[in-house]
Amino acid sequence: MLKKSHRIYTLVDPAISKKSTADYTAIVTVLVDEFNRLFVLQITRARMDPLETCKAIFAHYERWHPHYVAIEAISYQQALKFFIMEEQKKADSTVKTMTVIEKKHTTDKIAKIRGLMPKYGILNVFHNSDDPNTTTLEGELLRFPKSVHDDLCDALSNIIDIIVPVNKTIDRAVKQYNKERRASVMY
Repeated sequence: MLKKSHRIYTLVDPAISKKSTADYTAIVTVLVDEFNRLFVLQITRARMDPLETCKAIFAHYERWHPHYVAIEAISYQQALKFFIMEEQKKADSTVKTMTVIEKKHTTDKIAKIRGLMPKYGILNVFHNSDDPNTTTLEGELLRFPKSVHDDLCDALSNIIDIIVPVNKTIDRAVKQYNKERRASVMY
């Protein structure tokens, strides 16, 4: 069986308030190819309540079937993960198989977002020109760190810590296959 030469991840930076001054909930789905290039597939940015956030995450999942959904792990976000898991039990859709992980911060937000710079510097990040939120993401990136909102940048930056280079995954699978093949020939 051939493995896919790419992986898809959905990254979530939830916000708790719907007030006009509050942060936005940002949901970004990204494809990582065998050359470790990033392709931004879909962006959702809105002020949402927890149920709307769950529905938006489920919509990303049902459209793209990511390897997993990563949600930033802070108190509200941890409660959101629990809420999603409860909703998964009720849903009669593909979200029952959705894997949700908590993404813990390893650095401060500014350093985390700056981690995207090398990827952009070598032209390894591609934006979906058909997505209406792409211009918002690009505006946040261009104004960073002085932008009023950096929710999409923050969500997208989570990819740096969680991507598993697909070519290394394939290399491991090939090595394992060759090892098993050699072992079967010896006997």
